[in-house]
Amino acid sequence: MKLRFEFRRKMYLALLPLLVYLLLQGGATAEVAPRSNGFLFAIEKDGHTSYLLGTIHTGFSAEQNLGENITSILKSARKLYVEADISDSQSVSQKIEANGFTQAPLLRTTIGPENYDFYHRILVERANFFSEDEFSHAKPWLITMVMPIYDPLQDDPPHLQFGSELQLLPFAKEHRIPIGELEGLEAQMKAFDTGTSTAAGTVFDAYSKLVKTHVIYGIVKDEVAAWTSADMEALERTVAKRRAFNDPYSRFYNVNILKNRNRSMAAAIASISSKESEVLFAIGSEHLAGPDGVLRALSEKGFRLRRL
Repeated sequence: MKLRFEFRRKMYLALLPLLVYLLLQGGATAEVAPRSNGFLFAIEKDGHTSYLLGTIHTGFSAEQNLGENITSILKSARKLYVEADISDSQSVSQKIEANGFTQAPLLRTTIGPENYDFYHRILVERANFFSEDEFSHAKPWLITMVMPIYDPLQDDPPHLQFGSELQLLPFAKEHRIPIGELEGLEAQMKAFDTGTSTAAGTVFDAYSKLVKTHVIYGIVKDEVAAWTSADMEALERTVAKRRAFNDPYSRFYNVNILKNRNRSMAAAIASISSKESEVLFAIGSEHLAGPDGVLRALSEKGFRLRRL
């Protein structure tokens, strides 16, 4: 079955205008941003100094514009490493299309009629994020990636925007800073697909309860608030709260999306930092915190961490 891919159009509408705006504005956003925000660290070992930034992939307001503490480091960086380079919206859409949809209409049978109807009301009828064909062919993990963008408990759910990467990447391109990837988009999608496609009904039942009780959206809001105020203790509390949930979805998320990827990213950062200096690594803030976080892993690998 040939899909219309309303999703691709939505990706263009969500990503491209913001990217173009930021490319045209250049560093102007820093002028209205707080002088210091986010979670920025110097990481030092064996005479090499690089930088680690915790980002927020989605957000709520212009208060999340990059502060001068971040832009000053980025301007002087020799290279920017991100989890995945999403600056090319067409390439991003194509990769999601190739990995996020199946030619068999499995979603209803995989996650069950009740969950299917619930997400259909939000993502097709109300948000118009997917077409009918796309939604029926979407893989389960794609729903979990998209849902935090909307608050399903509001009649007119606000769209989260001003994600840090959508500022970092154009800023780096404007200043001709090379961009590298720690994982790549395909690896990230595989991490989501691994757990949510296995026993998807059980995972989605648990996930739906977290959505309906405002937990998922609330965690995102708390992370945004912590990032905006550069409050590391608040971030630690938010990550600890997520880790404390013991339902099937949270167990999948805490192991596959946090613990395993934290280990992999810490190893990549350590390897690159042993060969290069003055580079900036930007990863999602929740990967920094907790006993399995990247900060602790780097410290155990002998890096000296300084908060900037």
